[in-house]
Amino acid sequence: MSAAFLTPLKIEKVGSTRWRLLTPLVYRSVVYPGLFVVPRGFETDLASIPTAIQSLLPKVGNYDAAAVLHDAGYANRLLTAHHQPMFTAKPVIDRLFYEACRVLGVSGPKAWAMYQAVKLWGDPLGHPSRRQA
Repeated sequence: MSAAFLTPLKIEKVGSTRWRLLTPLVYRSVVYPGLFVVPRGFETDLASIPTAIQSLLPKVGNYDAAAVLHDAGYANRLLTAHHQPMFTAKPVIDRLFYEACRVLGVSGPKAWAMYQAVKLWGDPLGHPSRRQA
């Protein structure tokens, strides 16, 4: 069995930089065996790419589903296959992001660079869903 997104990413734009998940996004990991579910209605900004480098790495791309999975993990909004809340540590979410990027066809060097960026600068406490709590 290999890592895979088991459902397609279906989102709608709800603001200038916000998107809402229209159906659950289900991801099967090999690194952390099991299913990770992002619930319908979850809102994301997709990839949090600094404006200064968006010409090299746009906010949207073939890594969108990985970015949604990552945002949901940082927001503590991931669910198990049985729709129970799943709370995971930052290193787990960051590694899932890398694995998911590769599943989506992001090149090795690009996925590694994005992984290093979230590993070093990703701030789960800075996620909007956590600031509102």
